[in-house]
Amino acid sequence: MQNLCARREYCIFDVEQKLFDWGLPKEEIDDIVCDLIANDFVNEQRYANAYAHDRIKFSGFGRQKVAMKLAQKRLSTYCIKKAKQYVSEEDYLACFELIAQKKWQDLGEGKSPQIHQKLYRFLQQRGFENNLIQSFINQNLK
Repeated sequence: MQNLCARREYCIFDVEQKLFDWGLPKEEIDDIVCDLIANDFVNEQRYANAYAHDRIKFSGFGRQKVAMKLAQKRLSTYCIKKAKQYVSEEDYLACFELIAQKKWQDLGEGKSPQIHQKLYRFLQQRGFENNLIQSFINQNLK
């Protein structure tokens, strides 16, 4: 398991799930997880930061979607809060602008209410904040 954790970041939930899939008993899983944490092969904050960075920068997720996905991995609210702040505001806004502009162009750059709704829904599903979406729509579609 140390080899896997040395190659990429894992959270405790992922490690436990993988070990469970391998058929190990719960007591042994707990011992292995404790050993991995003690030797710094598994670190929840490091995992949360890497996950947030990759999902925002490469997958185009917003902070809300990243927070939801991290909560599904059973990370603490503190780790999630720190991970959301890990990506700089400048990089986050640049990513948002790029995704919003691309989708707006794909929709035909019109100003109809239908395009407004489609763009709003798309950006919400990506996990971007309502105030960002609204300001983009006000700048470009009004």
